Amino acid sequence: ILLFFILLPAVSASSFTGSFSDYGKDTGSDGLYNYLTIEAGVNINDTSKDYMLLGVLEDSQGNLIEYNNCRSVTATGNQIFILDFNGLEIYRNQVDGPYNLKYIEISSIADCGNGGGMPPQIEHYLIDAHTTKLYTYTQFQKGQAAIYCNNSPCTASSTLIKSRDNLT
Repeated sequence: ILLFFILLPAVSASSFTGSFSDYGKDTGSDGLYNYLTIEAGVNINDTSKDYMLLGVLEDSQGNLIEYNNCRSVTATGNQIFILDFNGLEIYRNQVDGPYNLKYIEISSIADCGNGGGMPPQIEHYLIDAHTTKLYTYTQFQKGQAAIYCNNSPCTASSTLIKSRDNLT
């Protein structure tokens, strides 16, 4: 019996390298983090496609925060993709870290614009990919001020002021 094996070239998908780091990002210069940023090392093999990045962050109470973004690439090889998890959501959950990057996925898509050329093709995913450093939820943005004043006294319009029991 003759057996013939045809060896096809392996199709290599873009994938995570296993390199991750994290830090708080303060975009408002108020000393509070607007984002918990996780940098993910990715090896890109094809620049003719765009890539969707999905990440799910979990705290110790099981609260989930999702990140999803599409980006175009211009070069193959190792790169850093950034996931910015919303600091307001971390504060609202009121749970200190560390936080767990529970799920991360990279998918290829024809084009980030023009509807994306659905459906995306999953190229690689990881479960429990990264645990962040210790953070307290109070290090993150609490919310936006109802009004902002450069001078004192500060005056708010009646539309911003609410009272109970018809008090004025």
